[in-house]
Amino acid sequence: KWQSGLAILVIALASYWGKIECYSAALGVIVSLVGSVYFIWQSFRKGNTTKPELMLKRFYRGFFGKIALVLCGFVLVYKFVNPLSPNALFLGFVLMQISMCVELILVAKY
Repeated sequence: KWQSGLAILVIALASYWGKIECYSAALGVIVSLVGSVYFIWQSFRKGNTTKPELMLKRFYRGFFGKIALVLCGFVLVYKFVNPLSPNALFLGFVLMQISMCVELILVAKY
């Protein structure tokens, strides 16, 4: 829930430094979210979830699909977006990844 709030906050803070930084950070957030949504969709689809082998296979498929989507996302952004602020792009991406890790820790703790 709070990842969307953090995404808006990151984009708003990046807008303080300029228009290019703002949309670069937004693209970093989008690349991160697209990969994560694919992972969740692939890993937790409905079906036979009683077999551990099938669940593990889905997690691997989701993980490698996420990596592929993130790489393709960065390639597309670098190829087609000009001008671009690489620092803001990676900052948006990294902050979203960190927020996901923090959320996992908080969910496991409580």
